[in-house]
Parts: sequence; C-alpha cells; structure tokens
Amino acid sequence: MDKPEYLPTDVVESFVPSNEQKLKFEQILNKAQSFDLRPIVQRYMNKRGVTRARAIEIVDEMLIYLSLCATEPNEQWTITGEVDEMWHTFILFTERYEKFCKEIAGSFIHHYPSEDNLSEEQNDSEITITINPEKLNLSENNDNITDLKNLLTTNDNFSKLYKGNPAIVCKPINNPTDKNDSMVSYGNTLKKYLGYLGTPPKKGIWPSPGVLGKPDAPRPCDGGSGSGPICDCKIRTDPSPPKK
Repeated sequence: MDKPEYLPTDVVESFVPSNEQKLKFEQILNKAQSFDLRPIVQRYMNKRGVTRARAIEIVDEMLIYLSLCATEPNEQWTITGEVDEMWHTFILFTERYEKFCKEIAGSFIHHYPSEDNLSEEQNDSEITITINPEKLNLSENNDNITDLKNLLTTNDNFSKLYKGNPAIVCKPINNPTDKNDSMVSYGNTLKKYLGYLGTPPKKGIWPSPGVLGKPDAPRPCDGGSGSGPICDCKIRTDPSPPKK
C-alpha cells in the first residue's frame, strides 16, 4: 500500500481497520453513493465555477469522508479544502442532508467549524500586511497604499493573489496554538482514509497537513467565524426531542 508522498511520515503511520470495521465502512459507503446528489453537484458548479467532472470528483470524496464519520462516530474526523466546501453546499439542502445522515449514520452528522479565539481588540477581517515599496513601484506618499490595504482587509482570496516573491505579504490573524493539534487530527483522518480505502487521498483534492495555518491554507469554513482552516464532524447521539 503506497503512502501519500506529500504527507509527513509522522501522520501517515500505518492503520489497518478490522474486518468488521472495513465491512461496515463499505456498506455505509455503498449506501451513501446510492443517493441522488445531482442538485448539490450543480450548486457547487455554479458557486465555484468548476467543471461537472471536477464537482463529481469532489462529491465522491465528500461521500468517503462522511462514510468514515459514520463508521467511527467517536473518532475526530478533520477536514479542509474543497471536500469541506462541498459539505457546506450539501448542508444547504437541509431536508435531503438530514435524510442522508439518518440513512448512513442513524443520526444527524453535525458540522463543527474551527473557532478563532480572537481577542476583543481583534476582528475576523484583521490581517498583518508587509509592504515592499520597491516591488510596488509606488512612492511613500502615494494614497494607493492606503486604498490597497483597505482592499486587502476585505478580500477573502488575498492569499491566492500574491505568491512567490510578492510585493505584499498577507497573513490572516489566526490562533497559532491550534495549528499542531489541527495538523495531527487532519493527518489522522488522511491516515484512516488510506487504511479504509487502500489508496492514498488524492493530492489534488486533499491538502497536506503542513499547509494548515499558513497564509495560502484552504479557508473554506465561512459557515462559522471564517478564519479556521479546518472543520470536524460529530454525530448526534442524544435522542431527538419529542414531537409536540
């Protein structure tokens, strides 16, 4: 069994599920794959501007992730990137999503975005900005500097705009104390993916744990505070409230 070359070796140590676990996962995944998710695929295509083939590829990976959650409901399953964005899209179809959860997990699969833990003086839009005037080719008194800073503080995609050796280096204010825990938890998810599927997570879809907390890390969890690069699932175990 090949290990993903792009992952740190300390988070892809071997995991071999029991025969019972593997059978349970395969049964859950087969059931998950039988659901009609065409509306979710179409919504994701419209929102993200991707091809149908790409959207189908992402939704297939989302089904694997949610099936893993249902197989080991007491495990912490951490996710990031496009698979998480597809999950966000699926949740918007509340009735369909609730039915899906009951069918594959017997209960609701909750979405838990990571939290920022910002101080009172900070807010979600704050970033630190380093400006290199030589690369900007702007004079020190140029008002465009202020305008550019204002633009960047409201641009969710700023980390994708400036790469390599940029004139402006932007870093979201995040909670650095959570980085290692997030990396380990996400790495364990990838490790178990490998164990259950027998194939490594697809490199073009599942980011390396090493990018978590960096400026160019995937930041899809806008359903919560917006600054957390990861999300977790949790299956509700408490009984539903009685109907009135």
